[in-house]
Amino acid sequence: MKSLHVVAAVIRNSKGETLLSKRLPNTIYAGLWEFPGGKREFNESVFQTLKRELFEELGIEVTNARPLIHINHDYPENKRIHLDIWQVEGWNGEPFGKEHQEIQWLTDFSHLTFLEANYPILKAVQLPSTIAITPEPNGDFWYELEKTLETGILFLQFRAHSLENKQYCEYAEKILKIAQPYQTKILLNTDLKSAQQVKSQGIHLNSQRLYIYNERPVDKNIILSVSCHNLEDIKQAHKIDADFILLAPVKNTLSHLEKKPIGWFEFSQLTEQSKIPIYALGGMKKNDLSIAWAHGAQGIAAIRGLWQCR
Repeated sequence: MKSLHVVAAVIRNSKGETLLSKRLPNTIYAGLWEFPGGKREFNESVFQTLKRELFEELGIEVTNARPLIHINHDYPENKRIHLDIWQVEGWNGEPFGKEHQEIQWLTDFSHLTFLEANYPILKAVQLPSTIAITPEPNGDFWYELEKTLETGILFLQFRAHSLENKQYCEYAEKILKIAQPYQTKILLNTDLKSAQQVKSQGIHLNSQRLYIYNERPVDKNIILSVSCHNLEDIKQAHKIDADFILLAPVKNTLSHLEKKPIGWFEFSQLTEQSKIPIYALGGMKKNDLSIAWAHGAQGIAAIRGLWQCR
């Protein structure tokens, strides 16, 4: 199977809009939308390809960018694409269709038809870089929750194994109400029935609940995240069409001292085999974010590293 290494870019403006490009007539898959980029040339670094392609296609000079996600996709024409997606965070010039292609700045992609390999990128584009996880509730829990929400965290997983089901649901309902003004999405780490009873915005399946289902157990408008520890777990996450994965433990963690960390090298190998965005979990702190990005992560998830304690 012929393999191509393609580098593509996610470019956002100050309005939060993302730049998309429409394939030219008389080209393969003409009329479909894609993220701008192109084929990596021999002896060219990924960043060099990114800069060259965006100058040729959009007339801009990239000044700052970071890795976002890797995707492997097989097309019917016996062609395998390795997509190296970067998030462009700084550039000079005003983008335009330098090759006479149509481009648009958009926030809603639902009405567009994309190249098949580009669909996983849409999930990554809409996800934050950090996910906070609650510690077990204590006397300072509600104060610390407010302080954590005030940091601007966009996704928060409510994890409380010490609570019985009824008490967990009571806590969850109160958390959802408190988080509403902050526009933080709450993911409930519990069974599906309890999450639906509370009418949560998202559910998180641990590595045991992950194998209960053979297909996606919730509608697309409900966020579905899962815990994974190895390649088999990741394959199961694909099977049930999860929105993102928390892969752990990357480093030693106080809450799971018995588990051997996988380390960054194995983490990177596993992210290469996933079409679903993956967050690094286990011993993560804010200063690990750039390391996580460099190893193919969407970002990091953490309890102690992101939860605001007294």
